[in-house]
Amino acid sequence: MTTYSEKGTISILKKLSYLVAILSLTGGMTVGKVLHFTPIYYLEGFLGIFFFMLPSLPRYIGLNLTICTFFVILNAALVFYGIILGPLAEVHLLASFLFGASCCLLRGKRILIFPTMLVLSMLVFLELNYSFGWFSPIHIASGHATIIRWIVLTAGTGLTGATIFYYVQFSTLVNTRFHRLNEKLRISNEKLEEAMEAKSRYVDMVSHELRTPLNSILGVAQLFYLKKNELDQELRGEVDHLLGASMMCQQVINNVLDLSRLNSIKNYEIKRNSIDLKDLVESTYTMQRYVANGRGVNIHLSYQDNLPSFIYSDELLCLKILNNLFSNMVKYAPPHTSGEIRISCDQQFLYFQTINAGAIEGPLLDKLFAAFSSSAVEENSTGLGLFLSRTYARHLKGDILVHSDANHTVFSWKLPLEISHEKKVKSSLFSTPGSLKGYKILVVDDNQIERSIITKRIGHTGAACITAESVEEALQKLQEKPNLILCDFYLGPTSTSEELIDYIRSNEEMKHLPIILATGDVERVNRRSCAEKIDGLLLKPYSLSDLQSALRKHLVPVRLLLSNKVS
Repeated sequence: MTTYSEKGTISILKKLSYLVAILSLTGGMTVGKVLHFTPIYYLEGFLGIFFFMLPSLPRYIGLNLTICTFFVILNAALVFYGIILGPLAEVHLLASFLFGASCCLLRGKRILIFPTMLVLSMLVFLELNYSFGWFSPIHIASGHATIIRWIVLTAGTGLTGATIFYYVQFSTLVNTRFHRLNEKLRISNEKLEEAMEAKSRYVDMVSHELRTPLNSILGVAQLFYLKKNELDQELRGEVDHLLGASMMCQQVINNVLDLSRLNSIKNYEIKRNSIDLKDLVESTYTMQRYVANGRGVNIHLSYQDNLPSFIYSDELLCLKILNNLFSNMVKYAPPHTSGEIRISCDQQFLYFQTINAGAIEGPLLDKLFAAFSSSAVEENSTGLGLFLSRTYARHLKGDILVHSDANHTVFSWKLPLEISHEKKVKSSLFSTPGSLKGYKILVVDDNQIERSIITKRIGHTGAACITAESVEEALQKLQEKPNLILCDFYLGPTSTSEELIDYIRSNEEMKHLPIILATGDVERVNRRSCAEKIDGLLLKPYSLSDLQSALRKHLVPVRLLLSNKVS
C-alpha cells in the first residue's frame, strides 16, 4: 500500500519530470539549433520523451529505483553539456537543482547518499577537465554564447525555483495532515482514558460485589471447619469440600480481577514490611491442605536448617504468589499421589519450590507462563495463575522457573533475600479460642449477613463485638468505647467509611484507636486520603487466620500497654 509520504514524493517527481521534459524539448532544442550541433537534437529529443514517460516507471521498478534513474540520466546529460559547452554550461547552478531535488525526493532515506555522491563526482570531474583539458569544448561564437547562457540560466533557475516551491507546498500539506492526525489522536486518547476510567469503575464495583458475598461464604466454611468434630463423618467431608471450593473460588476471582488491572500491577508500589517466613508459608499451606485432602494428595513441607525467621518483602504479593504456586501443585497433581514444598535459601535469594508427580511436555512448558494457558485441558482453570505469579515475582526483582522430567514437575520461585530483625506476632487458624477476651471490637458493615459472619468469627477469639450498619450508627456506638474498629470501605451505594475515619482521627480522645479497613478494592483505597489514616487493610475475602492476625497486631500491644500502666 502506498503511504501518504510516497504519494507526495511521486507527485513531486512527476512535476519535475514533466518540467525537465518541457525544457528539453524547448530550451534544449533551441541550443541545438543555435549551435547547429546535431547530437544535441537527438539528446534533447530522447530526454524529452524519457522524462514524459518516467512517472509511469514506479509501478514496474519501484519508486527508489525510478528516482535514482532520474538522477543518473540528468547527471549524464550535465556531463555531456559540461564537456561540449565548457564553463558556459553553468553546471554549478544545475548541480544545486540536483542537490535540492535529491533532498526533496529522498528525504530521510539512506539512499540519499547515491545522488549526492553522483553530483559531487560530476562536479569534480568537470572541474578537473577544465583544469587539465582532457576534452575540449566546441567553438561557440560570442553572440551565440550570450543566447545559450540566458537559456541555461533560465532553465537552472526555473528548475531550482520549482523544486523549492514543490517542497514547501508538500511540507505544508504534510504539516496540515500531521496536525489533523494529532488532533484525532488526542481525541482518541481522551476517549480511551474515559473508557479506561469506566473500566476501572466497573472493576471496582464487580470486585466489591463479588468479594463481599464470597467473604461470607468463606467465613461460614471456616466456622463449620472449626466445629466439624461436632458433625457426623459424612458432613465432615462435605465441610472440607466447602472450604476447599471457597478458597479455589477466591483465587480465581483474585486472578481475574488482577488481570484486569495488569497495568496497575506493573506500576504497583512495593510495600516492604517484616514477614514471619514460616507463618507466611504455613498459612498458605493450611488453606491449600483442604483442597489436597479432597483430592487425596499428600503434601510434605520441609525447611532448610539455616532459614531466617523474618524477612522484608511485600506480604500481599508474596501471599498471591504462594497461593498460586501451592494451588497449582495441588490442583494438577494426579489424585492419591504425594507432593513436596521445599523452602531454602542462599546468601542472595530465598527459594520456594513445589514438587509434584507428573510430567509436562516441552511444548507446553514454553507456553505455561502465557495468559490463559493451562497444562491440563481437563481441569477447570483460567490459565492466569502462573502468568500473574511471574508478573508479581519479577516486580519483586525475582522470577519463577519450571523444570519437568519424566516423573516430576518442579516450580521454583526465587525471591531476593532481605533479612528482618523486627519480630512479628504470629497467628494461626487454630489459635487458642478466647485469647482476645476483654476487648471490644466495633464492626461497621452495611451488609447484615457480613456483620453476622464477622461477629461469629470475632466471637471465636473471645472479643466482644459491637455492630453498626452506617456511619451515623457507628458514631453513636463509639460511646461504648471499643478497642478497635473493623469497617467496610463501602457502606451503601454512595457512602464510604471515610467520614467515620476522619471523625475518629480528629477526635483527641479517640485519634489513637486502631482502624482496620476491610475491602475488596485495595488499589482504590490506596488512592484515597484515608489510606494514611488507617492501621491495617484486610482484602476480601479474608480467612479467619488473616482476621486474627490483624486483630492481634493491634490489640495485643494495647493489652500490654494497659498492663504496664496497672503495674
